[in-house]
Amino acid sequence: VLVDGHSVQHVAPIEVQAVDPSGAGVSFIGSLAVFMGEGHDLREAIRLANGVAALSAIPAMHCSDAAHVGNR
Repeated sequence: VLVDGHSVQHVAPIEVQAVDPSGAGVSFIGSLAVFMGEGHDLREAIRLANGVAALSAIPAMHCSDAAHVGNR
């Protein structure tokens, strides 16, 4: 939820099959700070940070697996 003093907005999460969500919060906060520092508006920074947090909770993909992503 994004509350900016003018409105309340829901920013949808990215659903993944989480394997280890223990670092997702730290990943979210750290990447949110980076995206804000890069000049993204708050809503876009949250959307991007949601993606980083989601990726941090799923298993790492090996290069050999990447070639098959589109075929799954």
